[in-house]
Amino acid sequence: FANACMAVFRDAELAAADIALLQPRQWLNDSVMGFALEYLQHGPRFAALGGRVALLHPCTVQLISAVDSADELRAILADLNLSAAEWIFLPVNDHEGEDAGGTHWTLLVLAPAARTATYYDSASSSPDLAKARAIARHLGSVLGVPRGAVAVAAGTCPRQPNGFDCGMYVLFTVQRCLEALMAGQAPADLAYSQSDVDASRADWLTVIDSLRTA
Repeated sequence: FANACMAVFRDAELAAADIALLQPRQWLNDSVMGFALEYLQHGPRFAALGGRVALLHPCTVQLISAVDSADELRAILADLNLSAAEWIFLPVNDHEGEDAGGTHWTLLVLAPAARTATYYDSASSSPDLAKARAIARHLGSVLGVPRGAVAVAAGTCPRQPNGFDCGMYVLFTVQRCLEALMAGQAPADLAYSQSDVDASRADWLTVIDSLRTA
């Protein structure tokens, strides 16, 4: 029962065990992150942004970090039509293997045409900035940006007061960035509270409840 599909949105599925991670004090896994990003990309709230934005699945981001060949990566990403995106959102996990895992989520927002990227980290210190730069370098080369030409800068976002809310902070940061784009503004420094993040868990459970298969 824990692994049975309980909610579906487009190609994303959640099992009961995944949904349970949206309860308080739980760390979000790849499945929940991927499902939420798929919904933010294609759900009704930000639909007007269309192809201007691309929100990538954590597994895709992990592949981008691992593949250094532009030709190979171009073939892997061919179906995503990333060349049309003005803003690409990439959830970065500190796990180095090809399987699911890790202990911390951060967010990289890439603007290929501007050759810039902003890295949001809700922890006081994280080793993933180097990984984020590698992802920007690998993906930039696929999108026609000269290798190493993407400047990655640290963005300002609230700090999590615990060791389990990093995924929620990433999702809330994505929402804030999308709200800015909907208002005709570029994503910039972000401000929100822990209570906003806590409430967002309940909001996601409501969304998922509306998408339940049984």
